Amino acid sequence: MEGSEEMIWATAFCLILGFSVVGLIIFMWRYVTLRRVRKAEEDLPEVLHGISAVVKKGYSIEYAIKEMYVNGPKSVKPYFKRVLKEVKDGLSVSEALVKALKDFKESRSFSFSMSLIAKGIEQGSPIADLLDFLATSNRWLVSLNRERRKRALGIAAMNLTLTPLMLAILSVVLVSMRTESTLLFFFTELFKLYGLMAGIAAFSLSYFASGMSKDVLLLFPLGALLGFAPVYLVIG
Repeated sequence: MEGSEEMIWATAFCLILGFSVVGLIIFMWRYVTLRRVRKAEEDLPEVLHGISAVVKKGYSIEYAIKEMYVNGPKSVKPYFKRVLKEVKDGLSVSEALVKALKDFKESRSFSFSMSLIAKGIEQGSPIADLLDFLATSNRWLVSLNRERRKRALGIAAMNLTLTPLMLAILSVVLVSMRTESTLLFFFTELFKLYGLMAGIAAFSLSYFASGMSKDVLLLFPLGALLGFAPVYLVIG
């Protein structure tokens, strides 16, 4: 009976380890892929103020976009390059601003801002005022997101450091008390399951603190591993 229990836990450990590695690899790939989009979000207030400044001088919105493509932050150049290409192919500026968002759909703030600017152009709204308003709003959002990420990292560091350490210490204590008692053997098996659930719970706190980012779900197996591994490796 004990041999079959050990085989089950060993299999569970290998599966969790495998899912953790796969999830971490996919998460890192996603992080690298979306880093440019996140950088564009942070540069957006500067970009909008820059376009507004050019428009206030009496130039067209298309000319302002060309100026931002040439002199603006590197993170937004691919977007404005696509916008200018769509305009050259015959689309209006408002249509091009929306169509070029294909590679920025992951950023709600960037997509919302550009879509709103496109709508403002179509309706003949005062574009400079709209750009300044969006720049101020996005600057506030960037600051808020930075604070949220900072808080999430703090919670994650605490949970994912203290939880494995606490479980490892409790496992050592449990092993030192181990006897042939059937009840203690049963409790030991339950403690392995507790370690698994504690790791998931600790990572869940980080997940909610991160603003419910779907990409964080990829690291749930890693949270389970960090809770289960110290218990499994100490108790066996």
